[in-house]
Amino acid sequence: VKLWQLKQGDPVLYELTVSDIRTDREIRRLAMQIRAAEMPEDEEVDQFKQAIAKHFQIRQRKLERELEQLEKRIAQVKTRLKGRLQRREEFEQQRFNQLLGRAVESEW
Repeated sequence: VKLWQLKQGDPVLYELTVSDIRTDREIRRLAMQIRAAEMPEDEEVDQFKQAIAKHFQIRQRKLERELEQLEKRIAQVKTRLKGRLQRREEFEQQRFNQLLGRAVESEW
C-alpha cells in the first residue's frame, strides 16, 4: 500500500508508518555516528537505545492496528457468511434460474 493510499484509508496507520520510517532513519544515523566514534559518549548510546525502544513501540502499535483491522474484516466476512447461509435456498433458486437462462439478479 502506498503512503497516500494509507493516508486516505487509515490516517492512524499512516501516522504510525511515517513515524516508523522516521525513527528507522534516526536509528541508522545514530548507529553510524556511534560506529564512527572511537569512544562514543554515554549520552549518544542512551539516545540510541531510547530510539530503538521507541521504534519497537511504534512497530508494535502498527501490528496491533493491523490486527484490529483484520479482526474487523473477519467479523464482516462471518456476518456475510451467516447471512448467505440464512438465505441459502434463495441463492440456490437464483442460481438455478440463472443457469437456465431465466432473468434474475443474483448475488451468487
